[in-house]
Amino acid sequence: ADRRAVAERRAMEKAERERTIAEENAVLARRRSSLHGRDAKALDDNTEAMRREVEARRLAEKEAREAKISEENAVMRQRIAASKQAGRDSKGLSQETLAARERVAAERAQKKAEQEMMLKMENLEFNNRLTSQKGRDAKGLSPETLAARKGVAERSAQRKREESKLLARENAERKKALRGTGTYAGL
Repeated sequence: ADRRAVAERRAMEKAERERTIAEENAVLARRRSSLHGRDAKALDDNTEAMRREVEARRLAEKEAREAKISEENAVMRQRIAASKQAGRDSKGLSQETLAARERVAAERAQKKAEQEMMLKMENLEFNNRLTSQKGRDAKGLSPETLAARKGVAERSAQRKREESKLLARENAERKKALRGTGTYAGL
């Protein structure tokens, strides 16, 4: 029963709150409805007249500019048409210019051929000088020097072999001599 009483009390409080909010909203709505028309959104007649005058002047200037441009374009078209009829609108180069270009190209080709020929002659002359030179420092050893070095190397190797044999013989003799003395434990 207590729960039911609490629920009824809460429902009544909620209904009272909603009624209070609805009344306050109605009061605010009446206030807002009375505020209409206080703020003037339109411009006064003088300002509107000045704006219309400026717009009319701007349109007149624009039409004058467009008329001037179309007149200039018509004059330019006539000038182009007249120049085409007179044959002045050639897209290629004149015969004099073409001849001058060909002459310059031929001169350049001739100079290049002369330079290449001079370079070939200089290279041949240089190569001849190189091959005819005597007493130049050879970068390799002469066959005599190589043979002498080989001989020295063979003699040195032979001497080392002989020394090694001699040393081995002497060591064998010492081992033999030390065997009976007891001081040589290895053999």
